[in-house]
Amino acid sequence: MTVFPTAPKRRISPKPYLCLILLLLLSTILSSGCARIYQDRGWMVEEICMVQEEQILQVESDPPASLWLNGEYVGETPLEIRLPYEIQKIDLSRKAFKKTPGKAEAEIISAENRQEDLPQPSLHTLHFKAPGHHDRFTTLNIPHPETVFHVELKDRNSGYGVPVKAIITIRTDRDRFPVVEDILAMHQAPGEIQKDPQKPVQTGGPPGGSDDFQQTFTVPVADLRALDGLMADLVSAAGRRNFRFQLQGIHFAAKLFTNPVREFRAVWVSYIDWPGTETDPARQKAIWIEMLDAFSDLNINVLFFHVRVEADALYRSRYEPWSRLLTGIPGRDPGYDPLAFAVAEAHKRGIELHAWMNPYRTRLSARCGNSRTSTAADHITRTHPEWVIDFPIGGRGCYQMLDPGIPEVTQWIARIAADIVGRYDVDGIHFDDMFYPYPGPGYSGAKGEDYRTYQKYGKGKIGIQDWRRENINGMIGAVNRSIKAVRKDVRFGISPFGIWRSGVPEGIRGMSSVDAIYSDALAWLSKGSIDYLTPQLYWKTHGSPDYQRLLEWWAEKVHEAGRHIYPGQIIYYVGTDRFPEQGNKPRSPKEIIEQVKSNREARDRSVLGNAFYRALNGEDQLLGPVKLRQELEKGLYAAPALPPIMDWLPVERPRSPINLQFEREGENPKDHSADGLNKEPPGTSKIIRLVWDDPTGPENGNRCWKYALYTVSREDYLEREGEIRNLGTLVAVTGEKSVRLRIKGQKEVENGAISLERGDLLFVTAVSGNNVESLPSVPLVFGISP
Repeated sequence: MTVFPTAPKRRISPKPYLCLILLLLLSTILSSGCARIYQDRGWMVEEICMVQEEQILQVESDPPASLWLNGEYVGETPLEIRLPYEIQKIDLSRKAFKKTPGKAEAEIISAENRQEDLPQPSLHTLHFKAPGHHDRFTTLNIPHPETVFHVELKDRNSGYGVPVKAIITIRTDRDRFPVVEDILAMHQAPGEIQKDPQKPVQTGGPPGGSDDFQQTFTVPVADLRALDGLMADLVSAAGRRNFRFQLQGIHFAAKLFTNPVREFRAVWVSYIDWPGTETDPARQKAIWIEMLDAFSDLNINVLFFHVRVEADALYRSRYEPWSRLLTGIPGRDPGYDPLAFAVAEAHKRGIELHAWMNPYRTRLSARCGNSRTSTAADHITRTHPEWVIDFPIGGRGCYQMLDPGIPEVTQWIARIAADIVGRYDVDGIHFDDMFYPYPGPGYSGAKGEDYRTYQKYGKGKIGIQDWRRENINGMIGAVNRSIKAVRKDVRFGISPFGIWRSGVPEGIRGMSSVDAIYSDALAWLSKGSIDYLTPQLYWKTHGSPDYQRLLEWWAEKVHEAGRHIYPGQIIYYVGTDRFPEQGNKPRSPKEIIEQVKSNREARDRSVLGNAFYRALNGEDQLLGPVKLRQELEKGLYAAPALPPIMDWLPVERPRSPINLQFEREGENPKDHSADGLNKEPPGTSKIIRLVWDDPTGPENGNRCWKYALYTVSREDYLEREGEIRNLGTLVAVTGEKSVRLRIKGQKEVENGAISLERGDLLFVTAVSGNNVESLPSVPLVFGISP
């Protein structure tokens, strides 16, 4: 048997077969029609359409004005306007698709949709026009982010007293530029004249010649009146020397302010100012009249008149003795009632009078222990010695005051305030910052002088410092309630020390009034116990403490509480080199003027005026040096103003005056004709007198003692087709039912005179105790017989 050998088995590699299997599988998948999934990378626009919309906008202006919208008259501000615009509505989508092989179109398997609105801004032009103010054109893009649009209009005369920079281009012969520079230097205010270029450059004429050179000067001048003088001299020189000039523009170095028609302009009249050392009643009256006339000329409209200095009275009180300040002898009757006289004379001139009381102080200066012997027999220190506490204040003797912790003391003060409001036609009650004595040399603050009272009324309930604050807070609330119970429209204000607490706001350092003298103004605001605050911000701007930072802090707190703030500004040191140790007090008129401007910039935060301390400065000058009075008279206080309305007090409108008529000087009263007013020599001023009556019938609304007189230009009247409300320019405020006006001549510039032309109108309004005006009276037309 033949045996054949067996061939060995061969190992085959699996790799080629695996590759073949994968290829076959892929081919099968591709040929089977499986779908592919994908989606849009972003949002896709599906549709766009335009939709018409409109925005309702409340338009306000200060002062109220006529408004033209896109060239068409639409009414008086404040008013509501509707402004059209378009919205582009865009439909967007984002989809997911399934693409199946063999099918022409992909299948949508999910979709997201959303819509976007894209407003298409539209431009509208608003034109504001008010008598005595510059027109203002404003463009608005609609939609507007706010629902209220407010503008401030500039007074046509508001540039007087405000520094300006004029940019003037001169073109003349090269050798005449020294003449030009001499004229510019004559009218230059402090600051450098800038030249562009530094030397005149030739703009025409033969090369190398001297004619037709040009140079631009930027010149600081005092105000628009000074600019008028500069331009007049340039015009005159141009006529004589054959050069040309062009006023390229005016850049106001400071903001121009419209002198507000509503502004609280107050002055503190301390017992040091009046009666001072004068004890003769006739001289006291004469001095008061002189002061009032000066205040009236400056358009001051509120006085804080000192009536209770040391638990006594500069009026005929039912409860306290006559002040020794009137006659030199405590308790002696001066023979007349100074407060009644002061109110009557102030009101004749349209000036409010707020009775200024020191609530607790019983003696200006005292020797501890035996000071009561020099007071009147019915003085509180004798009738209720248990109510009085003494604070030894080092070398200054004793500060003597009523104890705030005794409930009967609070009742006593509230009763006195209510008595003043009930028997005198005062417009307000005013307190200063004299509560507990100020710390000073030899006295670091209250210790245990009132501890017995605290043990009786407060111990175990509250800490002694909080107790002291609460006693003062309670007294202030009681005074407010007592006077409002007598007359709802009477105002109550306090002038606290200017720093509430040291370190508040950050960086402010000084006495903490809330801790040192227990004066918590924020508590009075939170409880609604006062109508206004007049914080004593008696420092320089950007000094230490800083007037501006304190103003902003106080304004924020008062505005949040819904009350008014009239910052106190100190003019006592202006124009004097005395008291050099008071290094952070304003010394120049310019500093005071700039602070008034800062106040006005904060009107939207309830800063609606100011108060000057005090009537006489350190040199016994009324309202400081002449320069300050001139700055006020010609600039910021050039026009009269009414104090602001307090909308939490009665706001009923009084009835309008009736029978407004002309009465010429020296002729029969109530002559209806204004004929003859233009018969005087051309260019001279004229005197007219207007009279009117209160309406007959029931009482004329709220307490009403003053009137406001307005003029309306004939052009404005015709433009508005007979509408006069909100057209008038305030020219006088008076407490009498008549007013005497000096009409400015054509060639005359006269302080106190007004511009009035034939055909212009005049009307009068009645003003309530809360300064709410009536509707205008029937107007008179100037210079035309009825």
